[in-house]
Amino acid sequence: MNKLIKISLLFFTLTISQLTNAQNVSVNGTTIGGTPSNEILKPCAIIISPTKKEVKQLTKTEGGDSMQTNNDNANLFIEIIKKYLASTDTPVIEREAKGELKFKLIDDTIYILPIDKLYWDVFLFNGESVPIKVTAADFEKQYIKYMKIEK
Repeated sequence: MNKLIKISLLFFTLTISQLTNAQNVSVNGTTIGGTPSNEILKPCAIIISPTKKEVKQLTKTEGGDSMQTNNDNANLFIEIIKKYLASTDTPVIEREAKGELKFKLIDDTIYILPIDKLYWDVFLFNGESVPIKVTAADFEKQYIKYMKIEK
């Protein structure tokens, strides 16, 4: 019964994530952090989650309990980061791990980030330099340093 609840929660989380993905890219015709063509122009955070197909595959290869533990840990990490990002008014883009994202840097070059093999990863983009992948450890310090926030 407990396992069924966890699996249901996982699929609910993925469904909400997909709805959020659509809303974060363009809301009422206003682009937040990027364009429908996946070119990100403004400072933001990007959260990458696995696709449903990848979740199924990972569940088979890692086993249901192990996968659930990994999923719970990843979701906790992401929720903590989302709370911090909300406190800084940083736009957040949530995407499934498929395709690529393009970042327009300050010198007008385009940096391409393939996201096909990323699972539960978080990146920061300051609008100037190449985006960085952040970790749960010292997230606030990484954010302040990379986003050039005075504290």
